[in-house]
Amino acid sequence: MATTTLLPSTTASITSSSTSSTGTSTCTPAPPAKHDYAPDGTCEQIWEYNVAVPPAAAFAILFGLASIAHIVLACIHRKRFSLVIIMGTVWRNENYYNNNFGLTLLAPLWINAFVYMTLGRMIHYFLPERRLGFIKGRLLARCFVLADIICFFIQIGGVVIAVIGTSNNNDSTTRSGLNVFNAGAGVQQGFIVIFVGILSFFAFTARRAETRQNAPLRPQGWKFLTFALYVALAMISVRCIFRLCEYSKLDDNPLLYVEAYEYGLDAVPMLLASSVFCVLHPGLFLVGPESTWPKSRKGKKALKQQEKEEKAARKARKHGNGETGLVADTSYGGVGRRGWQRMGDEDVELGTFSPSHTTST
Repeated sequence: MATTTLLPSTTASITSSSTSSTGTSTCTPAPPAKHDYAPDGTCEQIWEYNVAVPPAAAFAILFGLASIAHIVLACIHRKRFSLVIIMGTVWRNENYYNNNFGLTLLAPLWINAFVYMTLGRMIHYFLPERRLGFIKGRLLARCFVLADIICFFIQIGGVVIAVIGTSNNNDSTTRSGLNVFNAGAGVQQGFIVIFVGILSFFAFTARRAETRQNAPLRPQGWKFLTFALYVALAMISVRCIFRLCEYSKLDDNPLLYVEAYEYGLDAVPMLLASSVFCVLHPGLFLVGPESTWPKSRKGKKALKQQEKEEKAARKARKHGNGETGLVADTSYGGVGRRGWQRMGDEDVELGTFSPSHTTST
C-alpha cells in the first residue's frame, strides 16, 4: 500500500480542492472504497479513510454529556481541580464535532493529569501521616502533573511538525513529527507504569492502616477511588499503546485505514476513563476542609503543627508509650490522628490521670 496523507493540511474540509502553482487541480474527492480507505490524491484528508458521520456524531454527543456531567459534579462538590477532566472531555467533544486531529491526540493528557491530582489528594486525606513513604501527597501530585505537562509539549511538538510536513507534502517531515509524538506517548506510558506501582503502594498502606487501626480512616471511600483510578489508567494505557502501534509503522498498517480501530481503541477507552469519574467522583469521598490543600498561611501553619504532633505520636508507638511520656487517647476510637496526650509527672504521682486514657498491654 502506498503511503498516504496522514494529517490535515492547511484546511479541514475534505470536500475542498487544492491547486498547484499553475492553478490546476491536484486532488479529487475521495470515492467510497474498501475499509473506507482514502486513496492517494484525494482532497485534504484528515484520516486515511472516509470518516463515517454516525459514529462521530454519537461520540460527540457522549463526550458532550460527559462534559456536562463533570461540570455539574464540580459545582455540586466544589472541586475546582475537576476543571482538568472537564477540559479533556470538552476537547474530545470538539474533536468529533469538527474532526480535529490535534485534539484527538492531546485530550487524553488532561484526563491523565486528573488521575495524578486525585491520588495526591487521597494521600493527604486518607493516610494518617498525609504522606506515602517519605513523599507528601501534594508533592507527588505536582511531580506527576509536571511529567504530564512535559509529555504534552513533546506530543504537541510532534503534531505541529507532522502537520507542517503534510502541508508541504514532505513525507520525511511528517514521519519525523509522528516519531516525536510517539516518543511523548512512550514517555507518558512509562510514567503511567510508575504511577500504577505508587497507586498499589497507596492501597497497601491504606489497608494496613485500617488493619492496625493507626488512624480513624474515613469510611471505605479510598477503595472506590482507587478502583476508579485503576480503570482510568488501564483505559489510558490502551489508548497510548494503540497510538504507539499506529504510528510506529506507516506503510501497510491496518490501524491507519480501518476506522473501527480509532473508535474501539481510542474513543471507547477515553469515554470509559472519563465516565468512571462521573460515577465515582472524588467529591463523593473527599469531603471537608482536609480534602484539599490549605491555602492560607494560618492553615498551612496549623497543618505543620498537626503533623508535628502526629510525628510525636508515631515515635511514641515505636519506642513504647512510657519512654516518651505519651499515652494513647482512646476517645478518638483508638490510637490515631491527634489521639495522643502528654502525661505529666503530677498525674502519675497523684494518680489523677484517667484510666480511660491508657493503653492496654
